[in-house]
Amino acid sequence: MAPAKEKTLTIQINSMGTGPNGVPLLFGAPNAPAVISGNVLFENNYEAKGDDITIEYSAIAAVHWTTKSTRTTYSNGKSTTTTTTHHHRAQKVYDQKAFKMALKHAKPHKIDAGKYSSAVNVTINPTFPSSSVGTYGWMTYKVVATLHRKFPSTNVVRESTIWVLNTCLPTPEPGLPVSMSRFNGTFDKVVPYVCVIPSEVLYLAQKVPVTFKAFPTLNNGAPLTVVSAIVKLKQYTSLKAGFETKHDSKDVMNIAMNDGWPVSVQGQPWQRTIVVPLPSAPTLSPTTNADCYVKTHKLKLIMQVRIGNGSKKELRVEMPVVITAPRPPGEPVPSFDLNRYLSCLDSI
Repeated sequence: MAPAKEKTLTIQINSMGTGPNGVPLLFGAPNAPAVISGNVLFENNYEAKGDDITIEYSAIAAVHWTTKSTRTTYSNGKSTTTTTTHHHRAQKVYDQKAFKMALKHAKPHKIDAGKYSSAVNVTINPTFPSSSVGTYGWMTYKVVATLHRKFPSTNVVRESTIWVLNTCLPTPEPGLPVSMSRFNGTFDKVVPYVCVIPSEVLYLAQKVPVTFKAFPTLNNGAPLTVVSAIVKLKQYTSLKAGFETKHDSKDVMNIAMNDGWPVSVQGQPWQRTIVVPLPSAPTLSPTTNADCYVKTHKLKLIMQVRIGNGSKKELRVEMPVVITAPRPPGEPVPSFDLNRYLSCLDSI
């Protein structure tokens, strides 16, 4: 009995881990760009129909959302309302490449039985945005292999999505001075304060120390007391397609910090450091600026406070931050000495 006819087309991508939904994961950095490498494999045990295979790589940011409009017309005393759905689409192509995978053809449009392989090797520009997904916008890296046949509708297509995390963090160097981002203010015109984070550039899944320091109330007034607090990370998304825009925002992190605040003493400063674990992808998307697809972030400390026995009021500190990917696995993460960091607060 003759063996069953079989043909397979597969894409194998070398991976540094597993991304969302099990896709291959790659990390890139300014000194070590991510490289999509692997093989496209085709195998058939009979003379199959087809021509050659094309291999395409793409890095594309895209958006798509819909809006509806209604129109009412009147005829012979009757009204008719029509609803129209409008599709808004745009994309920014960061990179596209195409390669040909030649197969053996003893006859036109026929592929000789055998095993075929073609290497894939594409270096990704480390300044390109990291992969991200959203309801209306996304940044994707893909490798697509297409076996062309006489009628395009019968083409055999295989696709592999690669999750790419590009970081803007430089290679860590020992002995660098402590770098901090400070956000100063005066609450209710009488309580000076400062909120400090290690840097305006944070990375996915980082444990971020957020320090709030309250100074003595001006004119020897009553001290500031924290009743409750919450730390939020808000993600803002802006989409653009032609002259149409769409804006959205969501809380990707929300941590209540109601206990453990210092007991304030009149005439004395006090401070507290909260270590906040940032989410990882895809819950949190890196900051992105792709013209049609923009993501920005703010870290927020929102406190309900009292001055003396006064009524509760809201003290809000909003800190714009840039979210990037971590350094590639195996490399040292940026060193952080919490004690050294806290000692620097005395000079604020």
